[in-house]
Amino acid sequence: MPTYFRTNRFIRDYGDLTDGQREHFKVAVSKFVEDLKRDGEVRSSLGIRPLQRCPGVFEFHFEGDGRATFSYGETRVKGEVHIDWRRIGSHSVYKDP
Repeated sequence: MPTYFRTNRFIRDYGDLTDGQREHFKVAVSKFVEDLKRDGEVRSSLGIRPLQRCPGVFEFHFEGDGRATFSYGETRVKGEVHIDWRRIGSHSVYKDP
């Protein structure tokens, strides 16, 4: 199971989401975790790709305009991926990922 950290900004952003957006995010994250556990090959429907102007930061799609940004952090549990969730919301998160 990957480990994760949520920045204060992510936590505030998450609080601004609707219940439906939160549910879509949870479903998408469960698919992401499943892919990481299986073989690390992440399905293309999650739209994970690096942000060009922010080295080490990736975008994650979870529903319509739903976007989150994250970084891969230092491993905290041997053999497990660590995710630092940075922002969540719409395309506006790209202004300050």
